[in-house]
Amino acid sequence: MVLQTLGFSNAEPESSTEVVGILPNSINVEDIKYETYTIGDIPGGELPELPIGFFYTGADGHEQKITKYSVVPDVDMGNYSLILGLKENQGSQKVIETLSSFLGEVIDKIGDYSPKVIAQSMKISVTKLFSQMYLADITTMIFGVRMAAIGREIACNVECPAPCNTMCRDNPKEGRDLHSLDVVKIRSMTGIDTKPLFRFELPIGVYDGESTIKNLYFQPLKFEDLSYFMQSGKPTVSDVQLAIAMISDIPESKRYNMVRGKKFSIELYKSMRAADAGALIQAMQRIQPGLEPSFKVSCVCGQKELDYAVQWAQNARNFIFFSNLPVVEEI
Repeated sequence: MVLQTLGFSNAEPESSTEVVGILPNSINVEDIKYETYTIGDIPGGELPELPIGFFYTGADGHEQKITKYSVVPDVDMGNYSLILGLKENQGSQKVIETLSSFLGEVIDKIGDYSPKVIAQSMKISVTKLFSQMYLADITTMIFGVRMAAIGREIACNVECPAPCNTMCRDNPKEGRDLHSLDVVKIRSMTGIDTKPLFRFELPIGVYDGESTIKNLYFQPLKFEDLSYFMQSGKPTVSDVQLAIAMISDIPESKRYNMVRGKKFSIELYKSMRAADAGALIQAMQRIQPGLEPSFKVSCVCGQKELDYAVQWAQNARNFIFFSNLPVVEEI
């Protein structure tokens, strides 16, 4: 009854016209292919390529996929660390703006183009350029900046759970060597030559009050989409927020295609059957390219392997410029 008052229902209309919701150049979610490798597979001095790619249309009107980028040669200078530190002090809720602005300072070229030239051609700011890039590409780019600044070694600091309770701190002077980012895995999408658009068919379908929706279209998460998961003080459900962020087209729904921006909504999710909602979660799990910012470290007790999560976003300045320093026990 509540859903009906909102204009939604699980029941299909007694009579309806079937709309074929197949968009051109889309790829079935089940056909997505990946190549997985580690940072250790990348030759020394080289940076990890963008796992999805930046799609840029130049003055000739031709869209090209760019996976390479370069970092300013003096990225290890204190002025860049200071720039990032001052921006981070604005608060964690501005992490997207902070890192997008910082990348505009330290990324020299995306392919053969400077970020400023690209942004000008798109009539947006350099900060907006980076915030609109795919999250998988931004994460990889930040790791690339870090590698260019201080290399691949990283000092880990993690506590082994009870009954051990040992604080494992990497410090060669104390007999515990530094770890390396070489073990970090990267999943790169293959066979993608144009801006990725992925199609998924719901097993049952959802009625939006006017038509039955079977086909949903996804795009990979963009960096700016992190805002959906950083709503301070607001309760959220992660898979619903993920659907809102990733679903870019619902061609069978006149109602939702008239909406500007994001097409999916909590109201539409409420009218989904569990089978559709579960299939939706599995489809989104298939669209997970990019760098995995965590790896295993062993406790000194020799009994536990611990997960170490790299703080590349909320503590980016430390990660990029200082995370290779041996961890010293606090006094």
